[in-house]
Amino acid sequence: IATQSRSDLMRHKFIQQALYGISMFQINIQRDVKIVIKLHPDEQETFYRDLLRDMELDIIDNVSIVGSNLHRHVQLSDAVLTMNSNVGIEAMVLGTPCININPFSSISPVCLYSSEGPVPVLKTPADIERFFSQLKIQNLERMSEEQSEYAHAQFIKPNAATVIAQDLCT
Repeated sequence: IATQSRSDLMRHKFIQQALYGISMFQINIQRDVKIVIKLHPDEQETFYRDLLRDMELDIIDNVSIVGSNLHRHVQLSDAVLTMNSNVGIEAMVLGTPCININPFSSISPVCLYSSEGPVPVLKTPADIERFFSQLKIQNLERMSEEQSEYAHAQFIKPNAATVIAQDLCT
């Protein structure tokens, strides 16, 4: 789970809904999952420790909170859950499927890689329940392929440094 430096209410609801979705997935695939909450550089771990302590989900014991090594954690993950973070693009480039949980889409518009790309956007508890209760490992593999192709076509350009330099100089 890649967090964002947002209001406490937004972060609380995002984490709550993300963990609920993951718990549905764990029930669906009938095996334990490990969850990593990767902090945004502007956040403190204590907010999430306090939040987790107050939650009543079976998967809480499987959660760890980290503040560094984003690239490594994304590479080792089966999926990345985020709310409009650039981490979603990094995940897709690295071949890790991204899922956008955005319960605040009315005040926090959905990012382009979700609204125009193949990243699922889950806005309501019903969306989350429906998506994660039906999610299979094979779906993640298919999502990885589709999202990676999209990310490379949209964001990875040959001679990117030259093109950027030309744009800046004109």
